[in-house]
Amino acid sequence: MDRHRTRRGFLRTVIAGGSASLAGCANDVYHLDGTSSTPSTTRSSALSTTRSSTTPESTRSSTTPESTRSSTTPESAHLYSRSVREDALAVGRQLRHGVVSLLFDIGNRGVEGGTGWFVDDHYIVTNHHVVSDWKAGKTSSAAGYLLDGTKIDIEFVATTPPSRFEHEVDIALIRTPSVAPYVVPMGSASSLDRGSPVVMVGNPESIGNWVISLGEFRKQAYRNELDFQIPSTHGNSGSPIVDMDGNAVAMEYGGRSQANSESKVKNPVPKPAPARVHERFDYLHKEYALADPIGEVKSFVHNHRG
Repeated sequence: MDRHRTRRGFLRTVIAGGSASLAGCANDVYHLDGTSSTPSTTRSSALSTTRSSTTPESTRSSTTPESTRSSTTPESAHLYSRSVREDALAVGRQLRHGVVSLLFDIGNRGVEGGTGWFVDDHYIVTNHHVVSDWKAGKTSSAAGYLLDGTKIDIEFVATTPPSRFEHEVDIALIRTPSVAPYVVPMGSASSLDRGSPVVMVGNPESIGNWVISLGEFRKQAYRNELDFQIPSTHGNSGSPIVDMDGNAVAMEYGGRSQANSESKVKNPVPKPAPARVHERFDYLHKEYALADPIGEVKSFVHNHRG
């Protein structure tokens, strides 16, 4: 898949002393030359506080099974408080129903994939780079899978043109005749403050499918792109990032980490990972995700949806 220099140049200046990659296609690993200093990060009040008191208590999972948490992990080893983790689990469980595993058979290159999510009953958004081979006619098959294992037919609608992808956003729109089991509500990136906790659900190939990640907003990174500290790796491209009320605030397009991951062979039918919150991925020391703000996604969907 073609990767564009402008975005690569940006990542080269902000990488945390290791490797950087678009987090999408399953079997491709993209490294950058050169290193830079590790960005400093600070943990916010989200580490020890719950979300806003205006959030209805009923939206939390008061009956969260203990098995969904690591009973052997001391509380001091967690990055976030128990109440934030429980809220994130409740949000993530719901979000998983609106997330799609996208798989593309690309012949000798095997099966590649990424993540998409429903923005209405029949439309799914993901990244341009996730569908670029499909759009170019290089795939022998393409399909989506829902959390319950249902295979859905998908058809290409539109992507951001290469010139726009290079300079601004990385968005694609897909249509399916199937009806969404859950439509992810769209919020606003303007609601984010540094340290605001967020949840992401995606299909990181070395971890599993429909994996729930918990992290926080860091800053606006480049032009209008958003920078998050959250577990993210190959396969997360196209993942929705939501606030603690479950409203989408961004769509992940790339990640960077201080360790490399090994790809797993994708199963013909993806199976959901256990519903638990990941504050980190075991083989990564630090994880960051870059994302397009939800306003860009809204505009693209509005302009291309039939």
